[in-house]
Amino acid sequence: MHAGKAKRILPSLLNICFLIALILMGAGQSLSQAAEAISPAFETTSLIEGKCVGNSTNCVSFFVSPAQNCKTVSTVANKTFYDNMTTSFSMLKEDGSFGPTYPVTTGPKFVHMLNGTIWKVNTLNQSFPGSPYTCMIKVVGGENGWDYAQDCSVSSTSENCTGCAHMSTPGQVDNNSGFVMINSGCVEGNPAIASYGHAYLLDYKNGNFLFRGPHPTVMKDNKWVFDQKGLLAALKSRSMAQLGKPLPDSYIFVDISLINDTGEGPMLKAEYTHFNGTSSNLKPDSFQPATGTVPLSGTNSTGKFLWWQMLTEGNGGGNASKLPGLVDYISTTMNNNNKTPYVIYFHCSAGEDRTGEVAISYLMNNRMSEDINAAYVYGTTIFTDPANSKLGRTTPKNPVSSYFQGVKWYCSQNSSWSCDFSDTTTVPGDQGTCLYPWSKDKEQNACVWAGQN
Repeated sequence: MHAGKAKRILPSLLNICFLIALILMGAGQSLSQAAEAISPAFETTSLIEGKCVGNSTNCVSFFVSPAQNCKTVSTVANKTFYDNMTTSFSMLKEDGSFGPTYPVTTGPKFVHMLNGTIWKVNTLNQSFPGSPYTCMIKVVGGENGWDYAQDCSVSSTSENCTGCAHMSTPGQVDNNSGFVMINSGCVEGNPAIASYGHAYLLDYKNGNFLFRGPHPTVMKDNKWVFDQKGLLAALKSRSMAQLGKPLPDSYIFVDISLINDTGEGPMLKAEYTHFNGTSSNLKPDSFQPATGTVPLSGTNSTGKFLWWQMLTEGNGGGNASKLPGLVDYISTTMNNNNKTPYVIYFHCSAGEDRTGEVAISYLMNNRMSEDINAAYVYGTTIFTDPANSKLGRTTPKNPVSSYFQGVKWYCSQNSSWSCDFSDTTTVPGDQGTCLYPWSKDKEQNACVWAGQN
């Protein structure tokens, strides 16, 4: 059947199912019995297929993307909760049992549920002790979409509510789709152990190092703190693996944070205060300290912090984020023969979407201006298996559209660039083993890739 016809037929079939359900309810059937008559009561569709079907008073649509914006990490080295996670939904029946169970292992998805039904949301990941984590919710419609059920709350510690603290909250809307979210997966394993599995040496020029990766903060004594020791150790390890040389004995470290000051505010504040920031009014696109640097304890180096918030397309995207200004700063620093070398680390939360936006843009402006597609390939390359030095791509899922639009906008500002971002599958090097592609630098472990020579 033609795909276009299938999409038109699907809503019609589901509308018929909802009419059957309403008839059954009118005949004295219970809500749960009517839900079972729909078979299934729970529908998932792709973002393309769109909105909730049927009578809007009886059907509520949600945006589900497991582990989106997760900020905690696993006790297993180099694992985050993004890896091998399943969120399952089980409806409460009148006899107190739950079923059937509908798993959602990948996202984003639209999920459609009957108004008034109660669901057990389980988040399962074998990397996390105590998994699965559960939260009871009720579909209520309206602006909130859902609410906590059976005495659950964000702070509840009962067995059926342990996952509520690690979910999106009622009424929280996905900026891209406009739908209320049910996003689970931000579950604490041991947040005192940071995971830098996605940290990657993006470029090395004139003795200066440029790294990308996830946020460098950890939880300690119920408070987010900057993980200086763990981060610098990870960057040293990456430099040895990719370049065959350690970081210099003395350098100027620049921590560039791309995160926001709302939901990610505690992590942002941890970075800011680590570099002696004291003001409660953090300013985007500004350094801390405003001039100079501060000593990095336990090292012969100094450092500073730069907050450069990256905004979604709906909030102005690359233009409002002043993406060209950030790329220019990084480029200028990397291209200078600085008396003291620089080690730059830019990051968002997971190190994929906003970080990918900046990485691709930097490469377009520097290494790969004549091959934009290659900039896209390498700008979405990370270690997918750090222990075995194996590379992989974050595409096609990441960067998500709301940040990838910033890349396209940045590319469109240069009329001489051919903005081709079609290659979502190529892995740099021979079967993903080219850890550092800039062979013209004649560095150990360098290799030829993407036309570089």
